[in-house]
Amino acid sequence: MNIQGGTQAMRRANQWLKLLFSLAVGVGLSLVVLMLRIDPDIIRTQANSIAQQAELRVCPIGCVYTNVQAAVDAANPGDVIKVAGG
Repeated sequence: MNIQGGTQAMRRANQWLKLLFSLAVGVGLSLVVLMLRIDPDIIRTQANSIAQQAELRVCPIGCVYTNVQAAVDAANPGDVIKVAGG
């Protein structure tokens, strides 16, 4: 390969890199626009429901609840009750 051929290859490579960069920026901006159009109340509601979920543990020794009924009585919608053996 001569110097001139190498220079042309470098130009083509630079053009492809510019194209790929432009596409990446375009996709990124499109995602930002889509995210801005999402209703913030939906996001807030989902975040609150995840944050409010609790895990209540039932076991004979070392847990807050020693019987299932006590855990059920204390549970809120979405909470998880885990029962240990014993």
